[in-house]
Amino acid sequence: MLLIGQNSANSFRDSDDYCWFDEKKMQLFSSNTPFADGILDATALATYAIEQSKECLRYIMQDMEDDDIRNVFGCEPEEVEKLW
Repeated sequence: MLLIGQNSANSFRDSDDYCWFDEKKMQLFSSNTPFADGILDATALATYAIEQSKECLRYIMQDMEDDDIRNVFGCEPEEVEKLW
């Protein structure tokens, strides 16, 4: 735990909305803007959600901010289901 804390001192803020653990680096990372930072691939997420089902799409979108929905799907939140 101490090693993870030391490794994460410059890469993790508990106030950020998104966080993840890199097991190989033994390090925590965080971000408020994972799509803009290139951490999450917006195109891959949108493709996966749209190809699966409307239920999958709704599940993925339920916790997303409207700005993230616009970044990922390229349209307004209420227009996303029309893509499926």
